[in-house]
Amino acid sequence: MAIPLNTDRQVTGASAGIGREAVRQLTAAGVSVIAVARREEELDSLAEETGCCYRVCDLSSEAEIDKLVAALAGERIDALVNNASAYFDTPFGTVTPAQWDELFAINARAPFLLAQCTAPHLLHRGGAIVNLVDAYAERPRIGISAHAASKAALIGAT
Repeated sequence: MAIPLNTDRQVTGASAGIGREAVRQLTAAGVSVIAVARREEELDSLAEETGCCYRVCDLSSEAEIDKLVAALAGERIDALVNNASAYFDTPFGTVTPAQWDELFAINARAPFLLAQCTAPHLLHRGGAIVNLVDAYAERPRIGISAHAASKAALIGAT
């Protein structure tokens, strides 16, 4: 599918890995991108490399998500790519409430809330929301029960 030029995309988790490469590919195709991540220095280098705009946001914080939503309210958004992810071992029987909350905050709650706030704009423009999950959402492995559950929750929300 061809990406229309001169549109804006918001990519979360843009400072490394898949998110960083998504920003590179989109900007190379002439798309305006608003990259979102929690590490400003990495976003700054990405902006220097690609010409993208960026917003710093810790997606585990409800207050920071609220600030991000307010900051994006005046922006033209044609697509949302929810790529941000938290991952660490969570063997069943040892998962703490804090670990559970952190994984669900970043892997399920933040993408849901960002999708919810951008959906009205996207519907109006014929835009799209892309939620990235990993294979563990459908095929969990021993040792990552809470991570797998958080990604399965994102599939359900999608």
